[in-house]
Amino acid sequence: MFRRRFAASRRLAASGRFAASLACFALVAIASVLGCAGTGLPIAGPADVSRASVRWPGTSAGDLERGRHLYGTHCAQCHSPVMPAEVAAAEWPGHIHEMQERAGLTPAEADLVTRYLVTMAATQASR
Repeated sequence: MFRRRFAASRRLAASGRFAASLACFALVAIASVLGCAGTGLPIAGPADVSRASVRWPGTSAGDLERGRHLYGTHCAQCHSPVMPAEVAAAEWPGHIHEMQERAGLTPAEADLVTRYLVTMAATQASR
């Protein structure tokens, strides 16, 4: 009898740890998604994609969104992201080149961040 209760209490404790671990994982996942969304970075629209495609042929909405995500996550590791319109479009490539290594961006990722920031800086400046 004692062994059954002890085994049952161990299973209950194990399932409680599992539930707590699962809840913790869910909270971290939600916080990660909201963290990027909470940056307030502008989302590229169809006109932005068209404008980016003139400078970088073949640029897609997915490319600009990936650049936005990389900027919001990698750069936010050290500081709050600067809104694209707060820096002139022509200045962004130099800033990204300067910070690429510290942010842990590959050359391809830095290119996506550049496309996003230059495009959105030009968009915001024209409004």
